[in-house]
Amino acid sequence: MDGIIDADTHVLESEDVWRHFDREMYHRRPMAVIHEDPETGRSRSRWVIDGALVPKPDGKGGQALLTPPADPDEACSRSWRAKALLDVEARLEDADEMGVEVQVVFPTLCIAHLTCDPALDVALARAYNRFMADVWARGKGRVRWVAVMPFHDLGACITELGWARDRGAVGFMARGIEGERSLAEEYFFPSIRRPAD
Repeated sequence: MDGIIDADTHVLESEDVWRHFDREMYHRRPMAVIHEDPETGRSRSRWVIDGALVPKPDGKGGQALLTPPADPDEACSRSWRAKALLDVEARLEDADEMGVEVQVVFPTLCIAHLTCDPALDVALARAYNRFMADVWARGKGRVRWVAVMPFHDLGACITELGWARDRGAVGFMARGIEGERSLAEEYFFPSIRRPAD
């Protein structure tokens, strides 16, 4: 391999990711809403996921995650389509200009904890992972990715991990705190749980 491996690039999730939602959960897929940003007065979008706005508005607990552009012209632009991995060829052209041979793509929205509902957690992870597997299939071996795991259902995590590995994933995303649980809690180590006293 002669080129650079960019081991920390991101996808900006779009509505196309949620088209991969399982049929029985499709009515609960994230929905984009456009509103006026109180700080700037400009229109911006946020996702409604499990009844909450994501990213959380500025202030305590706020998140600075990028979302699809509110401007329809910007949403159709080459730049946005490359960032959202809707135009994989454009993304690879940009990589070529930077001398990058392989990109390892991380999520943007899915960096945040999105729900404590196990069924919705599984549906979100599956949709994201299927979208990225499709990107990998079109990426000529140059777009690898980091899978999203539904940590509120450990059985589904194991299934998703194997599925994603077989479709170009080279790692998985984990936060230090998953909902209310630290990654150090026994929940994440079911084989070593202590018997009840």
